[in-house]
Amino acid sequence: MNRRQEREEAFLMLFEAEFAPEKTSEKIYEDAKDAREVEESAYIRTVLDGVREHRAELDALIDSHSHGWKRNRLSGVARAVILLAAYEMLYMPDVPPRVSLNEAVELMKKYDEDKARVFVNGVLNAISHDESVLSGRESL
Repeated sequence: MNRRQEREEAFLMLFEAEFAPEKTSEKIYEDAKDAREVEESAYIRTVLDGVREHRAELDALIDSHSHGWKRNRLSGVARAVILLAAYEMLYMPDVPPRVSLNEAVELMKKYDEDKARVFVNGVLNAISHDESVLSGRESL
């Protein structure tokens, strides 16, 4: 599995997690492996565990950059895509922010409507330019 495929699987699992908050990251991962024959992936495990661990911080970051929108008004797809990309931007210095942003837009093209894509792009673009958030990253 290449990184784009891993990212899409991670997105799908984050989306699924929105509807099963009682499930652990491990259970979501194992269920997906069984149902979709997902290959073992350290990237996917890191994203699932990391988003869960840093969820409050990520939600606050999304709220502060989604002007005029409440997080609960976002589609599940948009929330999962933003969480994935924001997590990569903050906690995965080997992934350039522009790659996270571009991959998020591609996921939105595939799974959500155009106006949602524009919104997600705007939120992630604002996050990617927020020096106070990304100042600790080595690869900016």
